[in-house]
Amino acid sequence: NAIPQAYIELGYKDISVKAGKFFTLIGNETVAATGNFFYSHAFTFFFAEPFTHTGALATWKASDKLSITGGWVAGNDTGFERNMGGAAFLGNITYDVNDNMSLGYAANFGDLGATGNGYHQTILLNWKFLEKFQSVTQCDLTRYDLGGFDSTAVVQYLFYTVNDCLRVGTRGEWFKVNGVSFYDITAGINYSPHANIIIRPEYRYQWSPAVQGGAAAPLAIPVDQHIFGVDLIFTC
Repeated sequence: NAIPQAYIELGYKDISVKAGKFFTLIGNETVAATGNFFYSHAFTFFFAEPFTHTGALATWKASDKLSITGGWVAGNDTGFERNMGGAAFLGNITYDVNDNMSLGYAANFGDLGATGNGYHQTILLNWKFLEKFQSVTQCDLTRYDLGGFDSTAVVQYLFYTVNDCLRVGTRGEWFKVNGVSFYDITAGINYSPHANIIIRPEYRYQWSPAVQGGAAAPLAIPVDQHIFGVDLIFTC
């Protein structure tokens, strides 16, 4: 399980097939730090979405604008052995509305393994506008039979490219799990003094009116917290 991805991929004309262990299609954020703008993760990514899958996926490039992916996976977050008999569908559809906007839908449902039967689904709208702005809107639904896990989320990202070395961004999130709502706002920058270096400082505030009013916090999520974080990514 320590190896995040290990797969083979073969393609012919408009169809490709991938088999092995790979990152999930669910959500906007990913396991690899290089794939994310922020140092921290949204609640949705950390608590409600799978990280990796093991199985096989086929992708069909139906047109210049439409791409369809689907296949079988051995549940969620498994290595190269099925965890508790997991067997589920994973797939997505991506449509490029125009050169600046794309719409995607991803779904994962069936026997998910350790969390029992259930499903995840994500809608993503990616929009670039006014040359230097990028907006990403994410809506998630998640249900697990085991433990009665039930969550809904909306995550909004907004990025601005100052120049080749500097981008600024914000993330706002509403995450409702088992009837209790949590919120977080994050602001940060990505500074690249060199092509192989990214420095990611950020400020984050997270809260829950219900928990701060005395309700129990599902998943023991801490609230009323101001958090500053920073990391440095070096690639070669």
